[in-house]
Amino acid sequence: MHSSRPATLLPLLLSCAGAVFACGEGDGAVNPTPGSPDGGAADAAQGTDADDATPVTCPRPLKGEDAQRFVVVSHPFAADGKKDNRFEVLTLDAAGTIARTGTTFTMGNAFDGTIAFTPDGHVGLAPQEDGSVGVFALTDDGKVTVLQPAFKDGGFYAEKVYIDPTGNRAFILDSQVQKNGGGIYEAAIGCDGKLGTARKVAEAEGIGDLGFFHKTPSRALTGTAAAFGQTDADAFVVDLSGAAPTTPAKTKVFTEQTIATSIAVSADDKIGIIACGNSFAGGNQVAVMALGEGTLAKKTILTVESPTVAIASPFNNAFFVASADPDAFRVLSYDAANTAAPVAVKGLVTYKFAKPELPSVAVLIERGKLRGRVVVAENTAVRQVQFTPDGNVDDTSQFVLGQSTDLIVGGLGVTAP
Repeated sequence: MHSSRPATLLPLLLSCAGAVFACGEGDGAVNPTPGSPDGGAADAAQGTDADDATPVTCPRPLKGEDAQRFVVVSHPFAADGKKDNRFEVLTLDAAGTIARTGTTFTMGNAFDGTIAFTPDGHVGLAPQEDGSVGVFALTDDGKVTVLQPAFKDGGFYAEKVYIDPTGNRAFILDSQVQKNGGGIYEAAIGCDGKLGTARKVAEAEGIGDLGFFHKTPSRALTGTAAAFGQTDADAFVVDLSGAAPTTPAKTKVFTEQTIATSIAVSADDKIGIIACGNSFAGGNQVAVMALGEGTLAKKTILTVESPTVAIASPFNNAFFVASADPDAFRVLSYDAANTAAPVAVKGLVTYKFAKPELPSVAVLIERGKLRGRVVVAENTAVRQVQFTPDGNVDDTSQFVLGQSTDLIVGGLGVTAP
């Protein structure tokens, strides 16, 4: 029962969770302080203008693997149920304890979506309901400066946002049809943390997610109705390392229209899964894809009710899949040695706390004492589950923010994963 969330929220969640496409079987260096007098000059010098091909080169190294992490969540509703633009900063320590800092800030309304961070955790990018990207700076002690409350320079309508491993480029997915601007956009992240004008680097229609490889993080698995000037495939391996994306591999997998809600790639880069979550249009499916050097092939289609998010275990033996209708956490087993059926539905997570409520966003922590920890946004709480070395997922903690509408959690991000 979702007593705090408006009754209209679930259909909206499912319709906004991804893009429509065919689916069905067939402690590092410190950057210049944002807003400092030399920030703009440094930004320009590093080539953040869309017409300048010079890449930005601002050092943004990962912090120590057990350094203080922050969880930033959006609160998309006010107490009266109207839209709100608030974000809140929480701490997450190396023991997995979440605490409130009392720090809030405002940008745009962020109903859903993953907040992406640069590797050093100093710049955050949030996709927002109006298609803009909210950009903010976060210091090591949790102080926030809003840099661009609603960035939209480049003609995109942001569905999801990603940051490359250097922290110098943002990739913005626009899931609209191509004639309305659908595609992949790239924007440089300046040394002041601000985004430069975005440029479209690839045409795409109904592109809802990218599942990045681990050994070659410039590559990702995606599913789309049409993309990259090609109409004979709807699943692609995309290489984002150059000025324009290339497609080293592609295949035709899907036949029915649905929503591609989430994509995940196994830790060994051999298997990818594409979650299709719209139960009203051929959803309730997870496509299992075999990934090779320049190859992509469908292995099987699994039945999973309304999957909204998929995460691969860093221990290379499981996937975590959250569903929002009905609310559930599931474990999919992964056995690389089983070439015929490498992924299977193992079952529901055993809940230590209350049953999940509208889980829609999840972020994996891959390093340190919290390796394998998944931080999940749900109704009015931040949930944590833990991948285990034996292929299970444990329900670890639930930090409840409250029971009022103004404490509903929308988007979520975690620094220094």
